[in-house]
Amino acid sequence: MNSIVIARHNESLDWVVNIPADFEIYIYNKGELISDPRIIDRAQHIIDRPDVGRESETYIHHMLTTPRDDSSFTVFTRGDPFACSPDFLPLLQNWRQWDSLQPLSWQWNPDQNIPPAFLLAEYERRLGGRLRIRPERFSLSSWGPRDFVDEGAIATSRDYCAIYGNPPEGANVASDFLRKCGLDALADKAAAHSFGVFSYGAIFAVRNDLIAKWPRKSLEITYQATLGRAVYGYLLERLWLHIFGAEFDTPVALAVPPEQSSPDQAGLGLEHSEAAAPTDVEPDDDIVSAQVEELRNTAETLRLEVSQLREALKTQAALDQRAIHDVALAIKNIPGVVRPKRLFISTGYFATAVAATLASQQGSGTDDYLLITIDRQGAEGNTRWAYQMYDRWASVRTVGHDAYYENNAGFSNPFNCSFDEVYSSHFHMAGFVGQKFPASRYAFFEEGLTTYSQALSVRVQDNNTRFYALSPKLARDASIVSQPVDVKLLTQLLEKSINCYSIPIFENPHNIVMLAMGFPPHVPNSRSLSFEACEPAAKMLRAAGFDVWLKPHPRAPIDDLFGKSSLAAAGVRLLETDAPLIEPVILANRPTISAVVSVYSSFLVHSYPLFGIPAFTIRSPVIDRLQAAWKSLQDSSVPDVDMLLGATPDSIPSIARSFHNASVNHAGKLNRLG
Repeated sequence: MNSIVIARHNESLDWVVNIPADFEIYIYNKGELISDPRIIDRAQHIIDRPDVGRESETYIHHMLTTPRDDSSFTVFTRGDPFACSPDFLPLLQNWRQWDSLQPLSWQWNPDQNIPPAFLLAEYERRLGGRLRIRPERFSLSSWGPRDFVDEGAIATSRDYCAIYGNPPEGANVASDFLRKCGLDALADKAAAHSFGVFSYGAIFAVRNDLIAKWPRKSLEITYQATLGRAVYGYLLERLWLHIFGAEFDTPVALAVPPEQSSPDQAGLGLEHSEAAAPTDVEPDDDIVSAQVEELRNTAETLRLEVSQLREALKTQAALDQRAIHDVALAIKNIPGVVRPKRLFISTGYFATAVAATLASQQGSGTDDYLLITIDRQGAEGNTRWAYQMYDRWASVRTVGHDAYYENNAGFSNPFNCSFDEVYSSHFHMAGFVGQKFPASRYAFFEEGLTTYSQALSVRVQDNNTRFYALSPKLARDASIVSQPVDVKLLTQLLEKSINCYSIPIFENPHNIVMLAMGFPPHVPNSRSLSFEACEPAAKMLRAAGFDVWLKPHPRAPIDDLFGKSSLAAAGVRLLETDAPLIEPVILANRPTISAVVSVYSSFLVHSYPLFGIPAFTIRSPVIDRLQAAWKSLQDSSVPDVDMLLGATPDSIPSIARSFHNASVNHAGKLNRLG
């Protein structure tokens, strides 16, 4: 039986119910929950997947997990095939007329800037009542199609070359990438040609025995590539047909490809692969001259554009400094001009989420890099999380805590490039960061209460240095100017991660989440100390009728201790999840969480302003001296859990508001006295 693989983000899937009965349906869902009973009834498989790797990750995941070696077809498509293939459903009905490898689209997204005459010509190729679909040709070097200018495709080639520097710009990108994927024979074929063929939108059908020929090792290498840089997904989008056997077009010896006489001659070459392409044809001098003249005209156009932008820059100089910055970025985005580079240094999952928010809220005119310092956590999980938060990182690297903070004499820049801006989380590491990452501008962003404490204790002389924070009011007495992180944007990024992890859904309406503490690695036998101080508060809240959950600290596992603890005996339940942060759990259960409670957690400070959930502190001593200072800062902005004595679920919001307003009034009085 044929099958169809649908890589769905948040597109409407109403059309799925009209897929012919000849197809077994696999929906790989990377977006909102699919609840339409008609779709659920029609689709044999609905699989939730993390939102990474574009459709390429979905396609290869299916090939790895559902291998088949028979003559039936597998159709691969995105969630909305109709922008590129308006006749997609009729094409499915005609599957008996397909070639072994069949492109199923004939146009780019009609919302894009494509000449109408070109689209009309494509449409008219569907002759004789039979839907005749042909692939489009594209340069294996510039990645652009021959018949019109596709700036996005050209940018794909440019971005790939910028990453590796080999091949240099203008060389055969397809050959280089295929070789990196372990497809050496196919890479050799690509190197001998100038053009390839692709199906718009990566919508195509292929017999399963052709898929089975893809070596497993190469398949796994290519899958890992889809989890890395976004550019790899764009490359694969145009190489699918060749991976499954389509011949490349125009041998290099021809220099400039002649016009094709008919759509059929531009076919995939699967059924007639024995016909050798000519290799001894001399290039046509007239065509070469025309190409040279066209390149000269393009260069002149770019020169004029740069000149005009520079004039605009001068004009705006006296009016708007921000406009100057935008024009400068526009100049740097012209092909061949280097884009500015920005580095974020993260301390782990939460700091990475804040860094991703800053990278998003400050625009996409730069290439953004991320360095994650790892402390008792996995590099692989942190890297995956980084791309879940923000899939446009130019590169993500990790370094061990000791190699960065302690024995760091031999540490060096792992990115092999310099940066225009550097954002880090630790003020006391500013000298080290400046030495290892020279830049024209430095800034700081929060990774928790540690950053606020340091911001209040250092003297920053440069008025242009900024501290980006979720609660800037905590740093209002600092010498550095604080700027707010976009709370709404951060919440949106965190919400995307809910479907990436196993997260419990609370059954009852009134829940209290308790957060266990973390302890530095030098404190021995501290795991039970991370939650023992919660016992009195837990018993009080259980007696008031709340369901109480304990979330272990991610660097202090307690699964083996909790079952025998007094908390478990009091009816407290262990909150088990593979999510690296508490935030996705909170977002998934926000309506049923009455409050969050802890002895010490940076989350307490942000719970109310970010999620509207009251937070309360347990006034218990902590072991570590620095942690005690950070807890003091936390407790100044969070009410005591004793305020919940006798509280009901309905009264907790009022308690939180009263404390908040009292803090506002107190701060106002201090400001007036000052």
